[in-house]
Amino acid sequence: MSNTVIIYILLSFIILFLCGKLSYRLNLVDLPNKRKIHSKATAFTGGIAISLILLFAIILFDDFNRTISLILSISFLVSIVGLIDDKYNLNTGGKLSLQIIPIFYLLIFENLTLNQIGDYAYFNLDLGAFALPFTLLSLLFLINAFNYFDGIDGLLGISSLSVIAILLFLASLNMSHFLVREINIQIFLYSISIPIGIFLLFNFSFFNL
Repeated sequence: MSNTVIIYILLSFIILFLCGKLSYRLNLVDLPNKRKIHSKATAFTGGIAISLILLFAIILFDDFNRTISLILSISFLVSIVGLIDDKYNLNTGGKLSLQIIPIFYLLIFENLTLNQIGDYAYFNLDLGAFALPFTLLSLLFLINAFNYFDGIDGLLGISSLSVIAILLFLASLNMSHFLVREINIQIFLYSISIPIGIFLLFNFSFFNL
């Protein structure tokens, strides 16, 4: 496992480096404006680079089942939509339409919907017939909230790592509760945090592109 992790770290660095170089060469950069407070022109290929790295994680690690692998693969398609939007500034309708297509596949053909949002002392919040639209809206809100949140260097990356750290802490308290369908949630969370951490090093100019 240690050799696999080292390979994954090196691969993450190489992919982020090459994507960053390509981004500046092709002028795929975010320029500072009223909403985006960057210290300089910033490559906006970070999202698609991290998604690509996660595709390699599926190959390198044996802890992901078909569902997780499929979600990560669909996430790569969503990241492509984000790259197109950053480059061509899609209108709201066009962007949402492109985002909905891959998400709909997961919801309709794979039946990956959020059916319950709480089990409380006196009642269960079962969504029933609202499961599909609720899940779709939740994913769209989450994706686009991340996009609008990413206006300051490192803000989204640090926030994401903070959430992952909390989930890792909860997983360490009782691992038996986090082994779902033979998935090791800790390996899954580390596989996400590694490329995000390396991305932050590039984002804060620890490595020059």
